[in-house]
Amino acid sequence: MSVFADIQRLLDTTLKNIPGIPFISWPNAETKPGNTALTQYVKPSLLLGKTDLYTLDSYERIPGIYQIDIYGQLNRGVQQVYSVAAMIKDAFEADRELGTSGTLVMIQGISMGPTVREDSWFRVFVEVNFICFNS
Repeated sequence: MSVFADIQRLLDTTLKNIPGIPFISWPNAETKPGNTALTQYVKPSLLLGKTDLYTLDSYERIPGIYQIDIYGQLNRGVQQVYSVAAMIKDAFEADRELGTSGTLVMIQGISMGPTVREDSWFRVFVEVNFICFNS
């Protein structure tokens, strides 16, 4: 498996294991939940930076951002998206090192973007900044 797939799997696993996380709209899947009764959903995106050779032993350093868009119905208020953002922040802060088979993803920082109105949804995003070391 490639290092990029490992990074995606580690971050996705952390996200999907958060207790109470709303419907997750995975990449290349339907954009919004099919069940219109759902009031929230999240949509993750992996944004990778330039890969650098980090040591003479062929270790690579890969910076990136795992951005999670959080959508909540407009008529339910903005607090609903803030509570999901807090759950995500807490989960990624709790385990700052994710690793498997020579790939170590270290969480460097977590931030939240502005709240935006899109159609009948509020949207806010959480950015999980990380650096990956791969042997």
